[in-house]
Amino acid sequence: MTLSSGVAPAAVRSRGWLWAFLFVTTLLVGVYAQGLVGAKSIDGAGLLPYMDTLYGPLHNCPSRLAFKDPTPAVYNQPWDSVAWRQLRAGHFPLWQPHNGFGVPLLASGQAAPFNPLKLILGFGATGIAEAWFLLLRLELGALGMLLLARRFRWKASTGVLVATGFIFSGNFIYHVQYSDTSTFVALPWLLLAGEALLDTPSARNTVLFGAAIGLAGLLGHPEPAVLAAAGTVLAVLLGVRQAQAPWRTLLACVGACGLGMAFDAFTLLPFFELVRHSDSYLYDVAHRVAVTAQDTFKAKFVLLTVHLFSPDARPEFMNFNDYAGAAPLALAPWGFSDRPARRLAIALGSVAALVLLTCPPGQHLSILPVSPNSNYVSALLVTALVLLAGAGLERLRATPQQAPACVVFGGALTLVAVALQWQAQRMHLGDFRVFLVTAPACAVAIAALRWKPRAATASLLLVSSLGLAWQANAATPALPRFDYANTPILNYLEAHAGDARVTGGLRCLLPDTNLMHGLDSLDSYEVFHPKRYVAYMRKLLGRTPHEMGWLGVDGPFDPTLLDLAGVRYLVLASPDLNLDGAIDRFRAEVRELRGYPLLMRQGRAMLFENPHAMPRAFTVSAADYVSDFNAAVLRLDATPARYRARALIESPGGAPPNWRDDAASPRPVRIRRGDDGSVDAAVTLQCPAWLVLSDLAYPGWRAEVDGVPAAIRPADVAFRAVYLGAGAHRVRFYYRPTSFALGGLISLLACGLAVILLIAKPLLALGRVSEPSL
Repeated sequence: MTLSSGVAPAAVRSRGWLWAFLFVTTLLVGVYAQGLVGAKSIDGAGLLPYMDTLYGPLHNCPSRLAFKDPTPAVYNQPWDSVAWRQLRAGHFPLWQPHNGFGVPLLASGQAAPFNPLKLILGFGATGIAEAWFLLLRLELGALGMLLLARRFRWKASTGVLVATGFIFSGNFIYHVQYSDTSTFVALPWLLLAGEALLDTPSARNTVLFGAAIGLAGLLGHPEPAVLAAAGTVLAVLLGVRQAQAPWRTLLACVGACGLGMAFDAFTLLPFFELVRHSDSYLYDVAHRVAVTAQDTFKAKFVLLTVHLFSPDARPEFMNFNDYAGAAPLALAPWGFSDRPARRLAIALGSVAALVLLTCPPGQHLSILPVSPNSNYVSALLVTALVLLAGAGLERLRATPQQAPACVVFGGALTLVAVALQWQAQRMHLGDFRVFLVTAPACAVAIAALRWKPRAATASLLLVSSLGLAWQANAATPALPRFDYANTPILNYLEAHAGDARVTGGLRCLLPDTNLMHGLDSLDSYEVFHPKRYVAYMRKLLGRTPHEMGWLGVDGPFDPTLLDLAGVRYLVLASPDLNLDGAIDRFRAEVRELRGYPLLMRQGRAMLFENPHAMPRAFTVSAADYVSDFNAAVLRLDATPARYRARALIESPGGAPPNWRDDAASPRPVRIRRGDDGSVDAAVTLQCPAWLVLSDLAYPGWRAEVDGVPAAIRPADVAFRAVYLGAGAHRVRFYYRPTSFALGGLISLLACGLAVILLIAKPLLALGRVSEPSL
């Protein structure tokens, strides 16, 4: 039933959108059904069958160890487990004590412990829980796109095309385990809030836009959050001239940006502190200066064009990656007639182009410097493409006589996309099977719009949705669920490691299996490594953490520095199938292993023990004093063996009053660790000494001696030390960063301001209504 104006009643319209939501949800569940029941992995952990490779029977192993990009796989599931252990124990997840010498957890944007969608992981950080987390965030993105389409007054069937094109784009399919996917599902909600602000620049819409910006900052990754917010803000600014109150809209947009950053201050300030006190490969010249003399206009143009259709077209991926479907490619040009869709596409594309022109993707052409994060603009381009496709479908439904021209133009555009993809993937055509099947079907459906608009629309949506789902199923790795099960070596370490550290290099204990079992590992996989950790590892291995590779396989290491770090166990892997003589070859190539007994071996993995490792905490009555960090690095590099019996203390004031060196050997101290990384120790001394704890010296760590605050001094470049007088003492180390406290205060004030803005106008209106009339 319809009204006389031809507009369907609200109930009928709502029912159509409900059916659209149920269709998209059913499609999403159907594609990832095997992962949701644990039969197939769809999270990062599933990309890591390395456990079977290392520890399984040799006849089942491939001839060489093969590893994919470990970035997402080493991070999400293990770090989530640490955060949830701390939350269950009643602590804020501020510090991660098990990797390296400890690393800030909240400050790491990729860890995202306060992502509200991760509440589902409270049931257990397993493969199934991660799969449901994945489904929840994709569902959030689909719902946002449906609501955005409804706000543009498009039909529900058009919303289906927009939502499926978004969540089943190659970007989300193949990057599904990356934290940037978590962030970009907020992009439709950012656009929705921005459109509301543009229509009505009220206090309520300002708060909602700021809340959307804050939410994007909490979901996963700093850089995608900035790109998504930047694209949305630009879209609002492009529409300011058409707004009823331009200056008011502009001020509301600026206020929303400030409010959004204030909401996230409790995570932003610790993150900025980490950046300030860290070292990173991102600081290299190749990442800071992307434009070189070899970077010609032609190269930039080709890269930008390839990125438009497939920003991550790399042969090893062998998939469309950022391809959003045949229907969006064909329909998008017709969407430029729709003002909101055109404005959003221009805004998102402009931000993407700016990033690409300043940080070109070096994986495409070797003449360009490497810029690994430029692929984050992919989601912006895909969003612009599907929004234009939605607007184009609306136009063709209103003017079906233009369908043949759309098919011709879309076909030409598709051929260009195929040619560019073909070139980028070096003739790897295997992944075009979905494209080659769905493209003709979509062309027929678009052409049929001229005669049967409704039937053609339905068939177009069905074909494109099923084609995208097929693409998703084909791209999902068909691997068994992987919940970090124990191996005999891990069982041994759990039973014997105690406070000692283990290490295995980037190929043996990673992806952070130590986190799942509460073991402390020397290895730390991060973008930003604390400077003290980097300096120590550079001296230990002769290279930075990003260059470490396999400890003990790629080259020699300094055994003294390994001892000072409290590393008692080494898990190493032979790259060869034949283990006969492998141990002897290891010890011949890496002379430092000659004094380490072999405790156990299984498959290619070998567990060595370092009998000379020092305890994690000890007291020492002899010390050398230097003024600053640089002097400490030079001193430790010159005479590392000296500091087995002495401490190297950074103290601008020199030795404490009445200090006298004592030749007594360092004495081990028993410690008790909390879930939040705090450390308690009881010490009885005959003479003054330094208590040295081989955990990272980092801003925010505090100490108390007998309940009284005490100064922490950096020791041996990377570690923490406190001065103790003679007698019995109780010492406590705990992490309370000022950045978190100050950021939390700012966030609370922002929340208070938001509440005031939301309730002030209704209260004033209520007061005016209740005034008695004269």
